[in-house]
Amino acid sequence: MAKKHNAIYNKKSMKKDKLLKNILLIFIMLQPIFDLSFFYGQVATLIRLLIILAMFIIVILMDKSKLKKYLFIYLITVIIYFIFHHLNALNFTSLVPGNFNYSVIDEILYIIKMLMSVLIIYLVYTLEIGINNLSKPINIAVLLISGSIVLLNFLTLSYSSYSFDTISGNFFTWFTNHNYLFDDLSSKGYFEFANQIVAILILYLPIIIYFYFKNFKPLNIITLFIMLLSLLMLGTRISIYGGLLVLIFCILLYLLLVLLKKEKFNLKIFSLIIIFIILFVFLINYSPVKLKQNYYEDIYETDNQSQIKTVETKETPKEEINKLDYILNNYEDKLIFEEFILYSYPYQYDPDFWINIMNEDVTKRVDTRYLEIEMVKRVVSINNNKLDNFLGITYSRVMNIFNIERDYIMQYYSLGIIGTILLIGPYFAIVIICLIKVLKDYQTKFNFKNLLLLSSVSILLFSAYFSGNILNGPGCIIPLSFICGVLLKEVWYDKIR
Repeated sequence: MAKKHNAIYNKKSMKKDKLLKNILLIFIMLQPIFDLSFFYGQVATLIRLLIILAMFIIVILMDKSKLKKYLFIYLITVIIYFIFHHLNALNFTSLVPGNFNYSVIDEILYIIKMLMSVLIIYLVYTLEIGINNLSKPINIAVLLISGSIVLLNFLTLSYSSYSFDTISGNFFTWFTNHNYLFDDLSSKGYFEFANQIVAILILYLPIIIYFYFKNFKPLNIITLFIMLLSLLMLGTRISIYGGLLVLIFCILLYLLLVLLKKEKFNLKIFSLIIIFIILFVFLINYSPVKLKQNYYEDIYETDNQSQIKTVETKETPKEEINKLDYILNNYEDKLIFEEFILYSYPYQYDPDFWINIMNEDVTKRVDTRYLEIEMVKRVVSINNNKLDNFLGITYSRVMNIFNIERDYIMQYYSLGIIGTILLIGPYFAIVIICLIKVLKDYQTKFNFKNLLLLSSVSILLFSAYFSGNILNGPGCIIPLSFICGVLLKEVWYDKIR
């Protein structure tokens, strides 16, 4: 009787696991919808968070593995960190009135958002979601993103990758004699952030290539082609050069495994992807990224010529009022972004900082990411608190200055070294332990599937340093964590379980 009862219980448990697995897969598949500008915001983030928390609570109540204990230890550690993070935030001084308005509520919500990564990894691992479950969800997610970008570009209805203005020309305009700038032709569809969409596509690209090689059918071929075309249309350096490097890496990896592990070589599949690469390289020369490169080269050349004609002096008036006039009258000519100098870190409160910036080389003055970091660095130096290095000056303060579009640097200043390790470290920990397992179990784990999953996560983590809003935004945190969980299941599941 007891055996019959256990059998019925296990059957019910398996049905519940299958239902939760399907819900999570549908959730991942529909993620691009939440990243549309119409839905993007606090409400969309809250919906995502509630879905994840609900699934997490259900799964953790069912789970009887030892991993649950380690998860609770991790969460308690994060809570302890946050207490010290908050106390340190209360002891803050700057030259700007209000000290950039620290909000404990915003900080708690940010920490919870960052914790989504560990919760999702735990869900994927516990529900035993592997790469074989991803073919349909990932293909649909990519087609939702790339298909909409390509379609809206052809119809000349897409937003520019750099604003919410409608593009002035489509893909075919690239090959005509036009005078449009790069931001007139680069397309992000109707998505909120181009760099987040690029990150998701770069994350999924090795997986789409895996399905392309594994199952050479029209859907996988079309998905890969549309995906590559959308990366070109997005027109950022990461989308184009990052996409190209991923393509070349995957091809070289395929050839390496053919040589080392005597895997079957398919000339037809290989030839077609080589044609895709050649076409991709050809189109780069006509794409918006080439226009962007030419645009900044013209700025640098113009500035250098003006420097030759008029000798600029780094001496500035000694009187404070004259310093302010000097900044106000010259910042536009110096090509400094107006929002930075007037609103993010107002020049009235720290004129010496902005005068030093105005005397920088033009390549730095026009680099918004450089200025974002310099403003926050200046604020940190004024506060002069050594604990800021370990506990951060808070996410809310950094955002009230300006969002640093360089991940890791953003986390370092907002969370400190300890917070960055706690909230970003799990991604790297998974990559490291899975890499060790793949190298150790060469015969069984060193294969195309596991290596592409490893490269998928690793490439995105590497790309994050050169971009921003990737490891902070739920649109990237969720798919990245999902793929991390799949990687862990495929490579280390037996060891952890």
